[in-house]
Amino acid sequence: MRRRILVATLLITTATLLVFGIPLAWALGRVYRSHELSRLQQAAILAAAVVPAEGLHGSDPIEPPAMAAGVHVAYYDDRGVLVAGAGPASADAQARSALRGGPAQGTSGSRLVSAHPITVNEATVGTVEASSSLAALAWRTLRARLEMLALGLSALGAAAGFALWQARRLAQPVDDLIAAAGRLGDGDFTVSARPSGVAEVDRAEAVLASTSCRLQALVAQERAFTAHASHQLRTPLTALRLSLDNALMTPGVDVEQALRDAVTEVDRVQDTLDQLFLLARSGGTSAPELAGRTAAVGDVLDDLQRRWHPILAERGRRLDVRHQGSVAVRRGPATLGQILDILVDNATTHGGGSVEVAASIVSGGISIGVHDEGDGMIQLPTLVPAEVSATSGSSAESTEGGRAGANGDGSHGLGLRLAQSLAEAAGGRLVLKSSGPGPLVAVILP
Repeated sequence: MRRRILVATLLITTATLLVFGIPLAWALGRVYRSHELSRLQQAAILAAAVVPAEGLHGSDPIEPPAMAAGVHVAYYDDRGVLVAGAGPASADAQARSALRGGPAQGTSGSRLVSAHPITVNEATVGTVEASSSLAALAWRTLRARLEMLALGLSALGAAAGFALWQARRLAQPVDDLIAAAGRLGDGDFTVSARPSGVAEVDRAEAVLASTSCRLQALVAQERAFTAHASHQLRTPLTALRLSLDNALMTPGVDVEQALRDAVTEVDRVQDTLDQLFLLARSGGTSAPELAGRTAAVGDVLDDLQRRWHPILAERGRRLDVRHQGSVAVRRGPATLGQILDILVDNATTHGGGSVEVAASIVSGGISIGVHDEGDGMIQLPTLVPAEVSATSGSSAESTEGGRAGANGDGSHGLGLRLAQSLAEAAGGRLVLKSSGPGPLVAVILP
C-alpha cells in the first residue's frame, strides 16, 4: 500500500510538471527573446537620437551613448557603410530594411539585432543598429530553464516526502486493522477502536471492536453453556446408570419399571438441556420463558427425594425433605428442580453428614433451604453481597463461594453460579443464610 501511494503520487506530480513545465519553458524562451529585442530597440532609438542635425557626415563626430553590458551600436549611412560604432563593415539585412524607412529586428549571424532609421529633415540619412550576442541570450534562457527544472525537482521531492508521510499515515492504521482482525480470528477479543485520524479506518475499527464484543459475548455464552451442561448432566446420567445397573444386577427386578425410570431420566436430561439453552439465550438475565414454565413444588420435592435418596444412601448418608402442606400445592418455576439438584449435589459432594431440604412460605414467595453438616463455605474473590428476604430477619451473602477444603475442585463454584443464574432468570435469588459449620443455602423464588 505504501509503495502504491508513493508511485501514484510521483506519477501524478511528474505528469503535472511535464504538462505545465514544457510549454512554460518554450514560452520562457520567447519571452526572453522578446525582452532582448525590446531592449535593443530602445538602445537603437536612443542611439539615433544623438545623431547631429548635419547628419552622419557632418563636422561633429558621432559619439554613441553608453549602452548596457553586451549591447553594441553601429551607425550606417544611406549607402549601408559603417560610419561609427561596432558592427559589420556593410549593413546587414535588418539595417538595409531600416534604410527603406521602418524599424527592423531579427538575427544576423550570431547576433540578435534591432535597426532603426536615422531621419534628418524628414529624410532618411542612415540607420543605427543595436545588437547583442545570441549565445548570451541562449545562456540566460538556459539558466532560467534550469532554475525551473530545479524548482520542479524540488516540487517532486516535496511530493515524494508528502507521499511517504501520507502512505505511513494511511497504511499504519490499515496494518493495525489487519493485525486486529488476525488476533480476533485467533480468539483474542481485546480489539479496541483507536482513533487514527482516517475517518474510513476509524469506522472500520469501530465496527471491528463492536464485532469483537459481540463475538466475545457469544463465545462466553457457548462456554458457559458447555460448562453448565457438563455439570448438570452428570447427576441425571449418574441416576440413569444406577437405575440400569440395578435392573441388570438385581434378580427379579421389574425391568419395565426400570425402563420407565430410565425414560424419566432421559426426559430430565432433555429438560435440563432446554433450560440451559434458554438461559444461554437470555445471557443469564431474566428469561420470561423460564419464569413462565412452572411445576408443582410438591412434585419437584418428591422427585428430588426419589433421585437423591439412593445416591446419599450409597454413601451412608441420609436425605430429609420437609415442607409445609401449603407449600406442596404451590407452583414454582420449572427450573426449581435444577437449582435444588445443584444445591443437593454441592452438599453431597463437598459437605458432610445428613442433608436436609426444608421448604416454607415467605413473604412474596417460597424459600427452600438446603442444609448439611459439613465444615462450611468460604467466599470466592468474585463474591457480590446480596440481601435476604425481609421476612428472614437476617442478612446473607451471595453464594458465589465454595466449600472449605474442596481440594481445589471448582465444579461446585460453577454449579452455584449456575444456580444463581437460574434463580435470577426465574425472578428469584440465591442466598447464603449460614456459611457454617453446617452451611445453609436457600433459594427464594416468587
